Formats: sequence, structure tokens, C-alpha cells
Amino acid sequence: MRREPSPADGRFSVRAPPRALGHRITLLNAAGFYQVAGHTPAERQAFARSIDVLAANFSVIVPPPIRADTVGGYVQFRAYGALAIAFAIWALASASGAARGDEERGIVQAVLAAGTSRLGLIASRAGAFVIGATIAALAGSAGVLVGVASGGESISAAAALEAALALVALAVCCYSLTLVICQLTSARGATPVAGAVLLALFLINSLSRTFDWLIPWRPLTPFHYFEQSSPLVPDGSLDVRATLVLVAMAIAASALAAIAFRYRDVGSPLLSLPTPSRPASYEVARSLAWRIPVVRELYEQRIAILVWTVGLATLGAIFVVLTKAIVDPLLTIPGLARYFSAFIHGDVYPSFLGFIWLGFTQLLMAGFAVTQVARWSAQDSDGRLEQVLSSPVSRAGVVIERVVVLAVEALIIAAVSG
Repeated sequence: MRREPSPADGRFSVRAPPRALGHRITLLNAAGFYQVAGHTPAERQAFARSIDVLAANFSVIVPPPIRADTVGGYVQFRAYGALAIAFAIWALASASGAARGDEERGIVQAVLAAGTSRLGLIASRAGAFVIGATIAALAGSAGVLVGVASGGESISAAAALEAALALVALAVCCYSLTLVICQLTSARGATPVAGAVLLALFLINSLSRTFDWLIPWRPLTPFHYFEQSSPLVPDGSLDVRATLVLVAMAIAASALAAIAFRYRDVGSPLLSLPTPSRPASYEVARSLAWRIPVVRELYEQRIAILVWTVGLATLGAIFVVLTKAIVDPLLTIPGLARYFSAFIHGDVYPSFLGFIWLGFTQLLMAGFAVTQVARWSAQDSDGRLEQVLSSPVSRAGVVIERVVVLAVEALIIAAVSG
């Protein structure tokens, strides 16, 4: 039996907090430090120099490490750099689902009908995410303490808590910004638009380490303020001012989201472009593309396929250009020869390009598959699936067609971008 949504669903739901992910990332990096960095001061200093050179060539993605010869500096660089991205993605998915996804499922309407105010709904969703993010960040701090203890060393529990606080502030800020964007856009465009905005903010901060003309724009991005704190580094600390800026941005964005939600209709964006009116038509479309299975889905998604293809092809060209500039300095480090020999066979440049590019594209293609499945899932609630089944098309036929469509779309993107 299908369970009807209740006010509690909208009030206390927290979507997939990466508690285990945070704990595992910090634990593995803290414990792994003692396996890769060595035990003598000379070995650790040599390891830190190699990490500094490696990070300098990937400054577009990661911030420069501080004291990578220590377990605290290494974990701050490796683990919390990755967790910042993971928590931002989690905030994006959770906020877009809470703001727009639950509207399509009727949960928001049920909660409001039960007497909850719109302001209370926004506040309860934000509060639930704060609780979930805090639990996940504390799990990451616990992983740091356990991993460091496994190496026979210790790290301040206060420093681990400060690292969790900075991570929570970043996640809540990204959550609040996504809430605002979701009020302004349509339900289908909320997640892509919010994702594009967060990606732009991330790139502004990371690219400013390479391009000086982006430095004046860094104060606009929450990732800049997160990087000001390095509590796990020896003699490092939590930047209280930067953390308070993140909290202030989160509060301001949540307030704007509540105001926007107050003045928009449920299911509609606050801002919408004027569209020309046209008489309603109930005639069957004459285009042959809508009558052929698989082709009709590809025709409907032609713009999205074009955008994904052009985007991946552009990234592929950038990776090709950057490969030589990245590999040449790395080959001068004797300590990395053993590392390269583990995955490079034959010519170093094509092998290195294939290693980093294939790993990166796997992540992007996974994101593409998730967005496609999410779009098909939304058709279950907006009535399109019922319309397709009444054509008539069997349920097995719908599943098979979607699998083939996804495979063809992935093949097109891979063939052009590769």
C-alpha cells in the first residue's frame, strides 16, 4: 500500500547524509599517511615536496597543501578538500529535493495543509539539514582521531571539532543558496541551475589561484571562506571571521528563500519568462520522430545531449592541452617514478591522459545517468508515464526503451568527446 505523505515527512526528512563517507575518507587518509609518507623526518619532507609539486599542477581543482609532512596537514589537504566537494553536492541534492522535488510528490502541499506555515517549513528543512550535516561532519572528525591514533600519534580533539564546524558552515551555506535558486526557477530547472551556480562559485575560487583577474571575485564564493580555516595543520586554526561569514551567508540566503517561497505559488517559480500564448491543440503531432521508439526520446533530449557533448568535448581538449604541462614537472621527482609505474604502461603522456581523463569522465557520465533517471522518475508524478502506458506501451517496454536511450546517449557523448 502506498503511504500518504505526512507533515513529519516534510518537517524532519534528511536525504542521504554521507556520514559513512566522511568517516571513511578521513580514516583512510589519516591511517594511509603513515604508509605513504614514511616515518623519518627526511622521508616525510621528501613526501611533502612531492605533494606540493603535485598539488601545484592541480591547483585548478585543489588548494595548495600546508605542512603535508604532518598527518594533520595531509588530512586537511586530501580528506577535507574532497569532503568540501562531497558536502556541497549533498547540500545541492538535499535542498533541491526539499524545495522542488517534494512539491512534485505532493509532500509540500500536505505539510502546508496540516497547518505548517511556509516560513516554518523552510526553517524546519534547514534545521534538519544542519543536524544531518553536523552528524556527518562529526563522523569525519572521529575518523581523523581514530586514523591518527592508529599511527601512534595524537591530534587535538578541539582541532577535529573545528574542522567539522568549518565543513558544516560550508554545507549549510551551499544548502541555503540552493534553496534560494530553487524558488526562482522551475521544478525541472532547479537542480541544473543550482548546480551550475555552485560549480561557477567553485571554479571562481579555484581558478583564481591561477588567474589573477578572478581574485576580486573570490569574496563571493563560500569555498573561499572555507579554505581560510586549517585547524588540523600544526599551528593552524579555525578562521572565526570566515566561518561567521559563511553562517551569515547561510542565514541571509535562507531568509531570502523564505520570502520568495512566501510570494510564489506552490509548483511555480517566483520568476518566469513571458511566453507567447497559443491556442490549445489536441491533435497528434505529425513529426515522424515522435512515433519511433528510442528516437522520440533522443529527439526530446536533443538540446541536453548537445550540451553534454560539447561540454565533455571541451573538457577533453583542455585535458589534452594540460597533460604535458602537468606530467613534465612530475617526471622530475624521483619519488613518483614508483607511483607512475603502478598504472602507466608504454608512452607516459597518452597513459597519463587516459588515466586521469577516464577517471574524470566516469564521474561525469555517472552524473549524466543520474540526471536522466531523475527526469524519468519525475514523469511518474507529472502524469507523463501514465500517458505513455495508455498508448498502449507495456511497462517492460518502457524500461527497455529507457535503457536503450541511455546507452545511445552515452555512446553519442563518448564518441564525440573522446
